[in-house]
This record gives sequence, structure tokens and C-alpha cells, in this order.
Amino acid sequence: MKKIICIICVILLLLNIFIEIILLKKSNKTILKIKRQKEKMQRYYNLYSKWIDLDIKNKDISEYLLENGISKVIIYGFGPIGINLYDYLLERNIEVVCVVDKGLLEQSGELCVRKIDSLSNTDVDAVIVTAVHVYESVYNDLRKKIKCPILSLENILYKI
Repeated sequence: MKKIICIICVILLLLNIFIEIILLKKSNKTILKIKRQKEKMQRYYNLYSKWIDLDIKNKDISEYLLENGISKVIIYGFGPIGINLYDYLLERNIEVVCVVDKGLLEQSGELCVRKIDSLSNTDVDAVIVTAVHVYESVYNDLRKKIKCPILSLENILYKI
């Protein structure tokens, strides 16, 4: 009887350890997710801060683009930063041919939305990636589809 109780205790102890390991792994995944989200938001904050700083100094993104032979662009990423960039460029001499965002359906009209797979014959001077936290991945995806320069908005702002 004592052996059975000991075996049951060992099994319960092992089960408890197993449950704690599972919970710890889930907790670590949640912590990593939160950490990535924090890093993303920090990069967005820094990007907006730099953009505002340039605006205060009367330095213009469109002037930089035009000086570098860029007058027709695609904007990749149409979240808040992409929308702000779109509105900003519309007021200047930069033509936004279309926007690309994985979360949007393709459409034409006033705002042309395209998928990456349909960009191969698009005539533009550059793609500006506003999803700066995933720039490398986006760059690799776009490089297969389009032959123009693929620029990070973050890098543009820090070059001005």
C-alpha cells in the first residue's frame, strides 16, 4: 500500500512539474510577444519623433525623394504611418501609384491597393516600407517581385 501511495505521489509530483513547465513556456511566449510589441511601438515612436523633428526644421521627405530621382512610389504598409505618409505625399510632388498591405483587399479607384504578387510590372521609382519593424522580411519578399529600390521610411528619415 505504501508503494502505491509513493507511486501516486511521484506521479502527481511529475504531473505538477509538467504543468508548471507548460505554463512557464506559455508565459515566456506571452512575455516575448509583449516584448516584441513594445519594441515595435518604440520604433514607431522614434520614427514619428524624427519626422516631427524634421518638420520643425523645415526638412521635407518629398524634397529628399525628388533629389534622389524618386517621384513615383509604392507605399508598403497602410497602418497609421502608411496613411500619414500617403496623405503627406499627396500634398507634395510625389505620386503614390498604389499601396500594399497584407491586411487589405485589392481594389482600384482613388486608392489603388495591390498585393505583392501583382507588382512585377509596376512602373515606380521606389517602394517605401512603413512597416519598419519587419523591413528585412518585406524587403526579401518585394525583391523577388519588383526591381526598383526598396526603402525603409525609417532610413529615409535618418538620412535627411
